[in-house]
Amino acid sequence: MSEKYKEIVRYLLNVNHEKIESLTRRFDIASEEVANLANDINEHLRKKVVINNGEMVYIATEFTSMIAEYYQIPIDELTPIYKPEVRRDIAFLKIALNDEYLSLDNVSEHCLASKNTLTNDIKVINRYIYENDIFIEYQRKYGYLLKGQELNIRAEIMNVVDRMFQYPNGRSLLEEKVIMVKGEYFLLTERIRKLESKLDITLSDEYLNKLPYIILIMIKRSEITDKEWDLSIKFQDLSNTKEFKEIQGLFWGYPELSKRDLTYLALVFLGANRVDLKTESDVKSEIKIEEFVDFITMKLEEKLAFNFKNNQFKSKLTQHLIPALVRKNLKLTIENPVTDDFIQRYYPVYEVVKEIIDGYKNIGLDEAEIVYLAMIVLGHMYYINNEEYRNNKELKAVVVCHSGHSISELMKVQLKDMFPDVNYVGTCSMRQFYEASLNVDIVFSTIPLNTNKKVFIMENIFSDKGREEFKKKVESYFELDPNIKTRQLMNFLKDVIPEENYEEIQDKAHTFFETEEEEFNNSLGLLEEHQIKFVRDKGIFQMAAKGLNLLKNRGSINQNYFDSTMDIFEEKYQTMIIGPNIYLPHAPVEEGAIREDYQLLINPSLEKCVLCISPESNNAHVKKLLELNGLFTDDLFMKRLYKSNEKDLVKLIEGSYECGIW
Repeated sequence: MSEKYKEIVRYLLNVNHEKIESLTRRFDIASEEVANLANDINEHLRKKVVINNGEMVYIATEFTSMIAEYYQIPIDELTPIYKPEVRRDIAFLKIALNDEYLSLDNVSEHCLASKNTLTNDIKVINRYIYENDIFIEYQRKYGYLLKGQELNIRAEIMNVVDRMFQYPNGRSLLEEKVIMVKGEYFLLTERIRKLESKLDITLSDEYLNKLPYIILIMIKRSEITDKEWDLSIKFQDLSNTKEFKEIQGLFWGYPELSKRDLTYLALVFLGANRVDLKTESDVKSEIKIEEFVDFITMKLEEKLAFNFKNNQFKSKLTQHLIPALVRKNLKLTIENPVTDDFIQRYYPVYEVVKEIIDGYKNIGLDEAEIVYLAMIVLGHMYYINNEEYRNNKELKAVVVCHSGHSISELMKVQLKDMFPDVNYVGTCSMRQFYEASLNVDIVFSTIPLNTNKKVFIMENIFSDKGREEFKKKVESYFELDPNIKTRQLMNFLKDVIPEENYEEIQDKAHTFFETEEEEFNNSLGLLEEHQIKFVRDKGIFQMAAKGLNLLKNRGSINQNYFDSTMDIFEEKYQTMIIGPNIYLPHAPVEEGAIREDYQLLINPSLEKCVLCISPESNNAHVKKLLELNGLFTDDLFMKRLYKSNEKDLVKLIEGSYECGIW
């Protein structure tokens, strides 16, 4: 081997891996020569010790000694770990990535140094990290443990990784002494490259080389960080941005990461560190947020001739502005699913808010952020205008939204248009809903809630079709619930009913609806587990026969009902449906229906269902069929149904029904 090739091998053993383009520039050789060198080494050693993927050359740490010995490269040239600065950084990372005290023996063995040397090293480390309010505590009985603010600890870890990259074989040492996961670097690098393309950003070569190591080390740190720690930028401030959603894909193999860790790692990817990260306090100091809110309030009053001097309104505005400005500083693009629809329906409000924001110190928020602010403005105007009218209504509701206050305010406006006779007592987050124990009759929510109150899940209510479907579902519930019907009736008649007779008439009205109430309550349990079965039959007639046999075996129908139903179904199956590709084979009660019963058969491969029924003579089954029809005509529910199983499907049906998806 020529001296030049030997020099390249020595360099690769030190750096562990390098881009082919960098090697060609550094050693003035062609990329073909690099490929030939890698092949020669693998052939001579009869192992694939050098990996060449066309862009980068990689030597696994476990083969370093073998290659050095074969090409007679002194091993001490490859082990600068004995240098004090390297040894201290390795020691710091060893302690930082353990959640228990480490003995002096453990640390000295890891760093290949004596106990006295390591004792002095840790004193030196403490001197330069103390200014960051972190320190390595020593207890004679237990050993060493790193303590301090978590954000400061992570910042120092990043500083150490930066320094490690200045050492000749720093990357090899990080893999061997810190990460200790072979091949993980390559996998993460490939994901980062793809993410660059998706986000249309370009990371510097230097940062791209470091980033996989930083991420892997931070993941190891997160695994040992059980206690809560402060990160001023919240998960919810970034979670609905396009960039953040894509960045989370980097970490699909680490499901144990908390939302706080995901947020921190996303900021690391974007190149943010403790020095240049714009936190909420930074935003407040750079832009006087109270002054900004007062400016918006004053301009709104001038342009809309409306009183916005309300502390609650200002508080809501502040709550959204701070994370909005943080996102702007990080160049993150928020995703607002109702942007286009809102601008189309409420353009005058949007235009006023945009003009005001653009007029304050050239801040220039993007369209989606301005729509969120306009939602808050519109919601406040609606609230003030309708307060007196709202207080006279009997039926009370609250709006719960996981996405943020501005979305829930807009949803309240939409709900007011659909159900004007409901008293909307407010909007809140899921956490606030559980803490407040609100006295309401119904809950409109964007997410499922664990509550005994009636919950309606709001999906797609910003489209005309979605609003119409949702309105029908809610009105159907109002029609079925006798308590609501009684209260609505009494509220309607209260002005003409003498006060002394009010309670008596209310009792009579409730008695009038009592029969319906009993039937309504009895209909809540839709299907039991034994009434649901997944099948792989080739057609709907085989499915119908199987379902009817199950009903017969349970004693719900006799053989005559079975035969009559199959005859009718084979002739009229095209009209015997309860939803798209949902067939309803049945016969008159007198043909042999013994008791009310149901059997649902689901064929995911055909994406078809058959619901066999044994009807009741008093038509009690009709309500349940209507409720099931609501489920079977819901596209989202049907997609979930075909991906479910028998056990989970009972919960899916009951959960969807209870949450208003029917």
